[in-house]
Amino acid sequence: MIKFRCTDCTQKMGVPDEYAGKAVRCPRCKARVAVPLPEPEPLPAVDEIPMEVVDEAPDDGLGPLDLASIEPPAVQPGNLRTVDDRPVCDACGKHYNPGAAICVHCGAPLKKGFKKQKTQVLQEAGAADGDADENKPLSSYLIRLAAAAAVGLIFTGIWLGVVKWTGYELGFLAWALGGAVGFAAGIEMKNQPAIYGAAAAGIAFLSIAAAKGVMFWSVFTGSNFLGIIPPEFEADYELRYYAVMMAMADNGELNQRLTTHAQADLAYYFDDPQADALLDAVPDEGYFEDAMKLDRQVERRVEGMTPEQLDAAKSAALARYPQFAATYEDAAVFSGGGNTFNVIFSLLATVGLFDLLWMVLAVGTAYGVAMS
Repeated sequence: MIKFRCTDCTQKMGVPDEYAGKAVRCPRCKARVAVPLPEPEPLPAVDEIPMEVVDEAPDDGLGPLDLASIEPPAVQPGNLRTVDDRPVCDACGKHYNPGAAICVHCGAPLKKGFKKQKTQVLQEAGAADGDADENKPLSSYLIRLAAAAAVGLIFTGIWLGVVKWTGYELGFLAWALGGAVGFAAGIEMKNQPAIYGAAAAGIAFLSIAAAKGVMFWSVFTGSNFLGIIPPEFEADYELRYYAVMMAMADNGELNQRLTTHAQADLAYYFDDPQADALLDAVPDEGYFEDAMKLDRQVERRVEGMTPEQLDAAKSAALARYPQFAATYEDAAVFSGGGNTFNVIFSLLATVGLFDLLWMVLAVGTAYGVAMS
């Protein structure tokens, strides 16, 4: 009976001697385990071997042996092995003959292509096989970091595209960015130094910061090319709103009650002297309900119009009220610029508490994935 342990789960096992050198399945973890060869039987002690005492050796006719006259054989080049270049078992560190299926020393299964004597020499010198990545050239790290930077740039573009077409930022994109950057940096790497993981985390941070920087610039310059600034903060918003209301009232798009309400609102906005008289004509009953209905209809109409149509409505309103046009100034809350208010407004419009939390999660994910 051969007794041994599973190399995966250390389960004790025992099989008959005829299974020596074969592979069996562990009953606990189901892994295939090579059965070691049985230990050779010990030689009998010297005192147990029967000895025959001979008084005198028989004469063989060759005469006495002259050891001084015997010359050693000549050593031919290549016949003298100075270094054992046979493969080395990873389990016990001893040499085995090429082509063997299991190690005769420890019974571990052998794989093709085990590192040979030079690997053993490196291990004995203190350079373990697991530390091989620490000796990689700097270019190997730089190539993977460059790939990580490219991935970060791609995710930055995706982020800005989502903001442009939906008007929303998706926090999980920052998390995905961190994971993708870390994966690109850590692929086929192991035992890399901590500064390498910090570099991957830095790339993730800069990628997110780049997206936030573009968003900040969109708000700060007033161009709003990403559509971040709400419509009520844009230039000429109120004028366009009332200009569209005037056009709807003129075109008969409103019922009688809402038309009366719209005429009173237009008179007050454009400083018409008849504003009080028009307001008296608005029924008191249902006043606030009519105001809300009118606002919803005008808002929907504004959202469905092109910039050219809005500009045309604005020009028509200014033409109808020339006195208002002469004194009108753009009263937009925000129109871009370098003053302190605009800087603070731009920051608040692009960076919030949840943005910082997602950024921390993305940076931590990039570091963890790159180091794993």
